[in-house]
Parts: sequence; C-alpha cells; structure tokens
Amino acid sequence: MNYFKVIYSIVWKDILTESRSKEILASIFSFSLLIMFIFSFGTNPTPNMLVTIGPAIFWIAMVVGSTTGLAQAIASEPGENHLDLLLLAPISRDSLYFGKMISNFSIMVIIELILLPIAIMILNIKFDLFYTPVVIILATLGISLIGTLFATMSANVKYRELVLPLLFIPIVIPTLLSAIGAFKSIATADQNNLELWIAFLLVTDAIFVVICPIGFTQITQD
Repeated sequence: MNYFKVIYSIVWKDILTESRSKEILASIFSFSLLIMFIFSFGTNPTPNMLVTIGPAIFWIAMVVGSTTGLAQAIASEPGENHLDLLLLAPISRDSLYFGKMISNFSIMVIIELILLPIAIMILNIKFDLFYTPVVIILATLGISLIGTLFATMSANVKYRELVLPLLFIPIVIPTLLSAIGAFKSIATADQNNLELWIAFLLVTDAIFVVICPIGFTQITQD
C-alpha cells in the first residue's frame, strides 16, 4: 500500500471517528478551558501582568489538557493492546505513527482555534495575523510528535492517565518554553526574540520528526 495513502487512511479514520464521538475534543477542550479560568481568575492578574503570564497560562493549559486527549486517542483503538489490529496490517510502523500524529495534531489545532478567542479575552493574548498561526502550528506539531510517542508507550500501563504526564511533560518543556516565549514576543513586539523562538521551535520539531518515529517503531516491535 502507498506510504502516503496509509497515512491519509489513518488520519481519515481517526477524524471520522472523532467527529462522531467528540470524546478527545471534549476532554482536551474542557480541561484546557478549566485550567485557563482557574489561573486567570484565581491569580487575578493586572493587564500588565497578563502580558507576561497570559501566554504561559494558555500554553500550560494546552500541554496539560492534551495529555487527556492523547491517552484517549491510543486507548480508543480496538484490541487488547489498543494498536494490535493496526500493527497486524502490512504497513510500516512509521506510516502508522505519522497517521496517528497528524490526526492528533489536527484535533489539537481545532481546539486551539476555539480556545484562542477566549484566551484573547480573558488572558489578554496578543494576536498577530502571521506569527500567531505560525507559532501555534509549530508548537502543536512538537506537542503532537512527542505526545503520540509517549501515549503509545503508556497505552498498556494500568494508570496511563498518571504515567503519561510524567513521561510527556518533561520532554515537551523546550517546545512549551519556546511557544510561551514567542507569544510574549508577539505581545511586546520584540521581533528579534520572536524570530529566535520560532527558529528554536523549528529545530526542536525537526529533531522530534526524526527521533519519535524511530522510538515508535522500537516500542511497537517489542
């Protein structure tokens, strides 16, 4: 079967399944929104403080919220070990990984597009027509690359909802800090730092694009 056709088929299957159940969308959206409201109203920041902490609240909410959806994305697959049926198919492991990753990425981008207007209102997030979408795409790609790998690693663990954040969050910190820094630079119109943060996101994404499929292949072969 054609490599890209396999990826497309997996993405289409996952998106179609999610459009019917909306379990992943609901879990990530509700959890991320809850974190945003708790931090926003619990700390009662001033408008000047929000320039600094608003981006951090938004991206922490997205990273922590994504752990619930990433675990569900793998756990929803049929079979005793969740990915058994897909692994039996005559397809390469990396095409399976990229299919799952792209479907997770697509779902997360949809959620971020819904949450961003709310974040602009309650967190005073500054929006740039070009740079904000670029940062969101690059940061979400990094989160999806790492998250898909570690969601697979923790899929068969009894307390996967607890294990996944312990594995996932420490590794995603460079992407998280870069996204926060980029959003702060957008808010302060700091063009030089903004370009540095975007460059760092590009580098980390490039590293994860190479490493994560290899890790996924090793995990699923064992």
